[in-house]
Amino acid sequence: MNQANSQQRQNENNSVLVPSSILTANRYELSDLPMHIEGNLPEDIQGHFFMVAPVGSIASGGLPYPSKDSILNGDGMIYRLDFDEPGQVKVKTKLVKPPDYYADQASQPGSKYAQYGFKNYGITRFSLSLGFRNQLNTAFLPMPFPEDSLQRLLVTYDGGRPYELDTESLDLVTPVGSNREWQAEINLFNYPF
Repeated sequence: MNQANSQQRQNENNSVLVPSSILTANRYELSDLPMHIEGNLPEDIQGHFFMVAPVGSIASGGLPYPSKDSILNGDGMIYRLDFDEPGQVKVKTKLVKPPDYYADQASQPGSKYAQYGFKNYGITRFSLSLGFRNQLNTAFLPMPFPEDSLQRLLVTYDGGRPYELDTESLDLVTPVGSNREWQAEINLFNYPF
């Protein structure tokens, strides 16, 4: 490796450049797509690996945002790697779609509800009429319950209510708790979201 490659690349302001591949994401949902593997998998590997990450908004079609908005502001994409077949890994991806996702989709520019549309503000997506998006793009929380044979899996967002996830279909099952049990940090208006 030469000296230029061994040092972190920096721009003229002396700040570290982030590789564009880290800042790039698409919103394609995949179902049981076999992955190319270089090398060999351990023979005894089994189960699933889950990951969630922001992948832009309905308006952006992916990352990076042309407007330079924060990459942390985006709908969550769930990635599940399946290790159930010896020597093979399959990937499944699915966008997380709480009710406000559909409100965002219905209020896009050009629609009859465009006046209610959501816009990006830093790391949040907000509508003056509808409130804040619960983008569910931050982390998972396994929840073991004594009466269940398997753990339940919650998907979370720093500024929203967690939802239980169906680990096979990757669909949302139900939000945690009722609306009365969750109080907004910003109570300026009575928003639906």
